[in-house]
Amino acid sequence: MDDLLVYGLALGTGERLLPPEQQQAERLTSFLYGLKPNMPQRAYGLVDQRGWLGHTGEVPGYNTSLYYNAELHTTMVVEVNSDVSVGDCPAEVPTMSDSPHDIACSEPADFVFGELSKELGKPFDTMQ
Repeated sequence: MDDLLVYGLALGTGERLLPPEQQQAERLTSFLYGLKPNMPQRAYGLVDQRGWLGHTGEVPGYNTSLYYNAELHTTMVVEVNSDVSVGDCPAEVPTMSDSPHDIACSEPADFVFGELSKELGKPFDTMQ
């Protein structure tokens, strides 16, 4: 977790990540949506979701969200020991039997991150 917090700050600010001759602006535009249609769900690399700059990751049984918000000067990491989605998911998406159905379908780390970001006053939209 500590390493991810340091890395999230570096991703969000560009400090101590790249040599000074490489500009943050170049890095921020290097992962444009290469797949069509151009949607955040189809992007790979750094994603900017309503001011939260970062990325998610998933392997069987585990997922994480790592984002930095420049306005808040905040890095947030959520690690979840589950890859089972929560919310009102399509029938083909496995969910827990007691999953709430009054929220949008989301991966667990994204759901927790979204709730925490609301509490910070800077909601993160997992459905963008």
